[in-house]
Amino acid sequence: MMLNQKPSMHRAWEQAQMLLQAGKTADAEELLQDTLKNAVPESEPYFSGVEYLATVQLLGGIIERALETLKEGCARPEPADKEARKQRLTLLMNAGEIFQRHGQLAEAEEALRAGLAGRESFYGKTHAGFAFGLEPLGDVFLAQGKREEAARLYDAALKIFARERHPRAVGALARVLVCQKLATPTDNPYESASMPRDAWDELASASIGLTRQLPGGMAAPALWNLQSQLAIQLGEGHALREALLTLLSNEERKRGDWKEAKKAFQLLANLYHGANQPERMLEAMLGVALAQSESGDHNGAQKTYQDVIARAEKRGNPNLQARARAALEIFLQANG
Repeated sequence: MMLNQKPSMHRAWEQAQMLLQAGKTADAEELLQDTLKNAVPESEPYFSGVEYLATVQLLGGIIERALETLKEGCARPEPADKEARKQRLTLLMNAGEIFQRHGQLAEAEEALRAGLAGRESFYGKTHAGFAFGLEPLGDVFLAQGKREEAARLYDAALKIFARERHPRAVGALARVLVCQKLATPTDNPYESASMPRDAWDELASASIGLTRQLPGGMAAPALWNLQSQLAIQLGEGHALREALLTLLSNEERKRGDWKEAKKAFQLLANLYHGANQPERMLEAMLGVALAQSESGDHNGAQKTYQDVIARAEKRGNPNLQARARAALEIFLQANG
């Protein structure tokens, strides 16, 4: 019976995707719900079906139903069948990440703890498959402010990945370095990280991904150190340094630290100036002016707005000139 179910579930998923493309979300959801009801509980097709159904619900904007679908699937016990066990582990990891993305950290922790226990029994504690479960649970701990618990999981994952020369080692290192920075704010852990050039690219990308999972600008202190090191390792105008500075401007605004946000915008303006991208430099200068205004430097803000207007006029950019004039007018009305 199970041999016939797997193709049935995958066929239903293919049909559901076609219905989604046609804008028929309700029909796609109903099809997968019916198929899931006919699946043997705790089978590989069942756990696949839970993910398919939740995916349709998420894509259709039915967020609460998607989360309930995932919770119900995660609550199922560990099956005996090997393929079903593997599919359940995938479900638990993906569900944990979705719960975290939607702010349900307790549910994320529960799913990822269950997944880690399942990975331990399936792979053992020295296999990369176990380490794959350590990282996301560490991310949830870090988002909850449990830095020491997160650091222990990240350290364990890094040791496993490094021993196996696994590609995920750099991503684990990115997490370890963020925790080290949070533990000792006055240190710069990136200065002692010795890696080839392409590894710095990966480290920066992993750090950006982790930062977006964390609340309230938590990772901003680490990003400041990292962007400085990227300037040394990859060059001041590298695209990933630009991405880090853009992210920092947003993270510092989340923290309400407009002086640090101004610093990020100013570094972006310098980066674009060095890269001979004057239009983007002026965009960054508008950010500088906003940060100056919000931090109480009203004279500086007015001068920066006027400078952008003059530069935009000189370059023949009426759209940017109009935006800067409008921003200046709003500023003057609020602070005149």
